[in-house]
Amino acid sequence: MSDQMPDYLHRAGLVPEGDSLFDENDGSAYGLREGDSELPDGLCGPALKGPAWSYQGTGPGPGVSILIERAPTGTTLRAPARVIASFGTG
Repeated sequence: MSDQMPDYLHRAGLVPEGDSLFDENDGSAYGLREGDSELPDGLCGPALKGPAWSYQGTGPGPGVSILIERAPTGTTLRAPARVIASFGTG
């Protein structure tokens, strides 16, 4: 799945085509340092590990939030990367 994330982020409009995945206009660093981990309440399985990058949908309709592991260098996604996708219900 993580090798498909760049395409998904562009198709979903979270990152405009041509922008870097790590452009701070489109996303932001998530508060996990390298080696830190987090598993949101109610989820099971392996925890997402830092560093991570966060994307928030800004369009109409229910919101989407994507949290994905970055490579320690910060210039690519981890391979494979754990992803947490959250969708609004409103």
